[in-house]
Amino acid sequence: MHRSLLFTFITADRPGIIDRLSGLVAAHHGNWLASRLTRLSGRFAGVVQLHIAEDNIAGLRAALAGLQDEGIAVLLDEPAGQIDDRSDGVRLSVIGLDRPGIVREIAQALATRQINVTDMRSSIDSAPMTGEPLFRAELAIDIPAGLAIDSLHEELDMIANRLDIDWQLGSD
Repeated sequence: MHRSLLFTFITADRPGIIDRLSGLVAAHHGNWLASRLTRLSGRFAGVVQLHIAEDNIAGLRAALAGLQDEGIAVLLDEPAGQIDDRSDGVRLSVIGLDRPGIVREIAQALATRQINVTDMRSSIDSAPMTGEPLFRAELAIDIPAGLAIDSLHEELDMIANRLDIDWQLGSD
């Protein structure tokens, strides 16, 4: 029987990290299904979903734990049941001059409405005309059935006015 597993990792950024990780997965006859990997502040981190035979999990677990000696911290997760990666295809885009609290305010507005964030990517760029730090975020969200979407719009408008940001809600 095969299982879906997740592992997360973080290490100092350098060439060969993906090769090392994917080599261990392949050596234990696992299949690398999906991943989110990125470099931030000189570190390289990610989350990987894989499919592997139950008989090979213990060996992979030991191999991943051995990466600690190479400076790669790994956490392996064995979710109960099937991993659900479905998304309702709703996207929230946020942009504005960078300031503390943008992520917190948006996250709080979503969490209080039981809206699940399934993917989030954010960055700081330079504003085209002024060069000031410009915050950008793209979020994939699952909105619960029956949610009064108007209340979310009102809350996002209040946050936008308070923090001088723009937001857009749409489908993928």
